[in-house]
Amino acid sequence: MQKSNFFVVSFGLALSALATTADARVLSKSGSVTRAPGEITRVGNAVFANGDTAARYRNTQWDRQAGTASRDISNTYRDGSTRSVSGTATRLEPGVFSAQRTAVQRDGDTVSTSKTIQRRY
Repeated sequence: MQKSNFFVVSFGLALSALATTADARVLSKSGSVTRAPGEITRVGNAVFANGDTAARYRNTQWDRQAGTASRDISNTYRDGSTRSVSGTATRLEPGVFSAQRTAVQRDGDTVSTSKTIQRRY
């Protein structure tokens, strides 16, 4: 029960961060967390006093046995622009991972990265 409260509070803070002006007042916030084996989805929405809206979607999936994980995040800002990030990670061998990330910025530019990560014990 306490974890759910943490996520609701963190969603509220994340949605408040989507506000782009200092005088923006949030009229209402809502959010949900859905859990299933190997997956968690978080959705949050905010309506501002002037009628603007903002939203955040985050989905994380993992398969420990296969050594894979993925995350998709999408933000819709008050001005209607969006930013999305997709990433995957794959365990190549114990302690060594391959990671890829693609972000589509608010201005439409796409940035992709790929790297191999080795854990230090």
